[in-house]
Amino acid sequence: MITLWPLGNSELPAFLNTLPFQVIGFTLGAAWLMPFWDSFWWMVPVAGMIGLIPAFYVSVYCERYVLARVWKDGPERLHDAVLRANMGSYALLFVSIGLILLANFLSLDPVKQNIRKNGGKIYGRHDGTQTILVREDADLKMLMTAINGLPDPIHIDFQWRRKAQGQLEALSLLKNIRQLSLRNTNIEDPDLIQIAGLSQLTELDLSETKITGGGLSHLRDLTNLESLTLEKIPVHDSDLKSLQTLTSLQSLNLSDTKVTGTGISYLKGLNRLKRLVLGGLRCPTAVRDA
Repeated sequence: MITLWPLGNSELPAFLNTLPFQVIGFTLGAAWLMPFWDSFWWMVPVAGMIGLIPAFYVSVYCERYVLARVWKDGPERLHDAVLRANMGSYALLFVSIGLILLANFLSLDPVKQNIRKNGGKIYGRHDGTQTILVREDADLKMLMTAINGLPDPIHIDFQWRRKAQGQLEALSLLKNIRQLSLRNTNIEDPDLIQIAGLSQLTELDLSETKITGGGLSHLRDLTNLESLTLEKIPVHDSDLKSLQTLTSLQSLNLSDTKVTGTGISYLKGLNRLKRLVLGGLRCPTAVRDA
């Protein structure tokens, strides 16, 4: 499964998004503070190689110091022997790490590399889903074409790509899309027409977008949808009629919408619905009656 999630290096200050800074940051042990997870395959070995340099000098100095204290009158050639021994052992370590780096490079998936090249970031999930973060500068058509090379189901998340209005046509290129998040983007009702054909969707998040309840009519054919989040959008009671065809729906979030307890009655036919989030709902007593 694949997810598109538009958080990327483009959101970092320019100097942070440079190769030298990535190497320095990782070497200093701050890698978990920077969003470069998809570069770990080379950053970890390179950090190890760089770390060997100061470790070599410290090792030579410490051994020579101990030798001088233990055997004050020891021949000078022992100091040279210490240097040669450390050079040999650290060279072996350096070559070993280099081989790990080479092995990592040779094992790179060309499909995933193509996705990264076209503005995506890939994250695996425990359920086998491939999560793809979409950078702001990504070419969506090229990116979607590249994603089709993945065999797993897809989860696409545009949460941090706020300017998604009029750009969803490329989603039709995806064959295995299962989950889609458009939370906090600037999409409007007409954009949902591009989603209407994604009949294989099981999860959809439209929270905090510019759509209205009237746009929900475009979702009627998404009969495989199991989870729908409509938090903080102007959905009214009558708009819930458009959801009556979503018979596979198991989770529905209506927090901070215009829905009242009266509107919940339109959901009676959704027999598989197990989770209904109603934060901020007006007239909650009507829910019990429904």
